[in-house]
Order: sequence, then structure tokens, then C-alpha cells
Amino acid sequence: MNKTAALAVVAGIAVLAMVIAPHVMSSDSNTDNNIYGIIGAMPEETATLLDAMNETKCVKIGDREYHIGTLEGKKVVICECGYGKVNAAVSTQLMITEFGVTAVINSGVAGTLDASVGIGDIVVSTDTVQHDYDMHEIGFEHGLIPNVGHIYIDADEKLRKAAVNSISATTTGTKVFEGRVCTGDQFISGTEEMESITTVFGGMCCEMEGGAIAQVCYLNNVPFVIVRAISDNVSGEGPADYAQFEKEMAALCAAMTIEMMKEL
Repeated sequence: MNKTAALAVVAGIAVLAMVIAPHVMSSDSNTDNNIYGIIGAMPEETATLLDAMNETKCVKIGDREYHIGTLEGKKVVICECGYGKVNAAVSTQLMITEFGVTAVINSGVAGTLDASVGIGDIVVSTDTVQHDYDMHEIGFEHGLIPNVGHIYIDADEKLRKAAVNSISATTTGTKVFEGRVCTGDQFISGTEEMESITTVFGGMCCEMEGGAIAQVCYLNNVPFVIVRAISDNVSGEGPADYAQFEKEMAALCAAMTIEMMKEL
């Protein structure tokens, strides 16, 4: 299996990994009263999951669709949130408020911030930071969100461990890292941009949704985990055929999620 395929496998497993946490909606045949909210930014990150799930209802709020159903008997709500922090935050809050989600799983792709983390590797969040949140001019530390009171928001330990264990158990030859996910409303690709983030915050990867999802979950006391498949290296080089990479990731996402669901 080449690196692109490996990345796809891992991305799919990431979603599964999270699905193994103790949160799903109840049904007549399932006494578990928890709910998994699964969020992807792009259609490629949700389409195959939607094909795999047993959908019972689709609710449209604004321009967003929330698909309600089950994966191997586990109740889930799946949403394509769109790019960026505002889109991610809106979808997360609606999942919690309107659909009673009790755990949030976000998976997708990210750019690396660490030379040891390359294409096809997976990062499971230990915590998140919004690297573009800066109020230091009025006395707040860079990255500190006043109403949250923290710079870094911790991922749920059980969800995180479940993600790591399921990825490790399902794939071979894929590197799985646990570390900080940095979020901002910019597409980061240059070395100078990367260094401006890592100098202040450290971090293993950079993307555009995870930190916002983390903030909403923190304010609602809902556990979360962010899982990212790395699509480039520190030089900004990505898969030779990114479109094919996306297709492989989408196809494997559903297959891996189903397999993990069977083991619950």
C-alpha cells in the first residue's frame, strides 16, 4: 500500500476510532443512551459514512444537513460543516443543542507542523489551540480565550485512547502521533507561517476546524477528539494525485468505521 492509500486508511480509521467511545443515541434494541456527533469539513469526509449508515432522518437547519441514524447499531448524527472555525462551531453547537449529541468526533486532513509527522501519518489530538486568536494588545496572552480561560483545550482521554488503539489495531505501517492540533482561519503552507505558529504554541499539525469544535464542546461540557490525516510535509509537498487521495480516504472511511462498529 502506498503512502496515499495509507493516509486514506488512517483517516477512515480515525473516524472509527472515535466512534468507539461510549456515546450513542438509544434505540429499542440498544440500551446505550449516548450519541456520537461525527463532523467533517468536506463532502469527501462524510459521503461514504452517509452511504454506510442506516439513516432514519435528515434534518436541514440553515444550509446544513444533519443525518440521523445508526452505524452497526450505534446511533450517530453526521454533518458536513464546511471549511473554517465559524462553520465548525455552528454545526457543533446545533448538534449538541438540537440533537443531544454527547460526544463529538471530528476527522479530516491537516498540514503537518512537525518534520517527524509526514504524509499518511495520523495525529490524534491531546489538545487544541486557536493560533489566530490574539488579544495580547489588551493584556491577554496570545491564544487565550477569555470566556474559556485557557489557551489549550484538552481532548477527552477516553476518546483519544480509543482512537489511538483502534487505529493501531486496524492498520500496519502507519505512524500514529498524539499531540496538539493548531487551528486558524488561514491555509498554512509556508515555512515562515509554520514557524510563527510552532514558536508560540508548538503543535503537530494545522487545520481550520478542530479548535472551534473544541471550544464549543468545552463550553457545553461535551467530550471531543480531533483526528487528522496528514496530507503534506513541512516543505508543503502533498500527494501526487490529491483528488485520488480524497477518493481513497472517503471509500476507506466507511469500510473502517463499519468494521470498528462491529467490534463494539
